[in-house]
Amino acid sequence: GFGADVAFSADGSFAYVGAGTAGTSGSVSAFSTCALPGVSSTNLGTVATSVATLVAPLKIFPSPNVQADANSITQNVYVLEPPSIQVVTAVFTQSPINDGQFTCNPPTLQSFVPGTTYNLSQGPFIPLYARLVADGSEMIIVAKKNPSVLIFNVANGTTTSVPLVNNGDPLAACASTDGGQVYVAACDQYQPDGTTCAAGSVHIVNTVTRGDFQQVPFINNNTNNMCNNLG
Repeated sequence: GFGADVAFSADGSFAYVGAGTAGTSGSVSAFSTCALPGVSSTNLGTVATSVATLVAPLKIFPSPNVQADANSITQNVYVLEPPSIQVVTAVFTQSPINDGQFTCNPPTLQSFVPGTTYNLSQGPFIPLYARLVADGSEMIIVAKKNPSVLIFNVANGTTTSVPLVNNGDPLAACASTDGGQVYVAACDQYQPDGTTCAAGSVHIVNTVTRGDFQQVPFINNNTNNMCNNLG
């Protein structure tokens, strides 16, 4: 497989590197970012994911919420592999710098294991946008040809779908840091050819009240972007 995504551990001492291709199960490896001079990065461990992603390479979302004590740090990592999300858990320690020099040893990965897999019940989909919200409680997902915003609850593993008004077909999306509002640029009506957008808008979705409460029309639909020369 090829490198699909990279994210970093809670202390930055190693990187989570995802690999895989559509139609196959992937893997997540831990590569050290800290080493002695002249020593290359170390593969600390690899976890094979249990579900074959159907249409897109996996994406990695480390939780900002960690359990830490004097001996170790425990961090959950959420791996998005449509149509599912799998939890992977890492337990690790970082060797302190005791010699007063700017050198360090690779961290110790005490365990790196796969956990529960949650099917999002959406069938195969291609994510346009996905993010773990700032407090790590939810994941926001917007997918191609899916006229909704998906909200995955990290605590109980359930998925809620907030439909877009007019069955808007998502073209691009982003969200506020806390995930409270999601902005989805969508085509709301196509020409008879089924491919040319006749009317589009930015849907402002509130994930707290679970509603698409405002649609702001935009023009220049045919380029699938929001740029024009009208100011």
